[in-house]
Amino acid sequence: MVRRAWSPMALFAVFFIATAHADDRAEILGSCAVNIGLPPAGCDCIADKAMSEFSEAEFAFFMAVIRDDRDAQTAAARGMTPEEMTSIGERMNDMPAECAG
Repeated sequence: MVRRAWSPMALFAVFFIATAHADDRAEILGSCAVNIGLPPAGCDCIADKAMSEFSEAEFAFFMAVIRDDRDAQTAAARGMTPEEMTSIGERMNDMPAECAG
């Protein structure tokens, strides 16, 4: 078995991605608690769904909505098909009810 060492750049990339995801998750949890009013378990459910079920473009749009960043919403929407836009809208609308119970 050959073992390969991780390069410093690869380790940095993994750390950066993990940190970015942790920051996004914290932002989702905070927004959920303030704007939707779900208990922590419900907000965890929304964060889990958003981070695991959305495509990269959908997640970018979702985070732009949470941040109320209209320019980022427009940019993310430009990269999505009409079907993806419909789907993300429906899923964002349905998630609170799905995660409330």
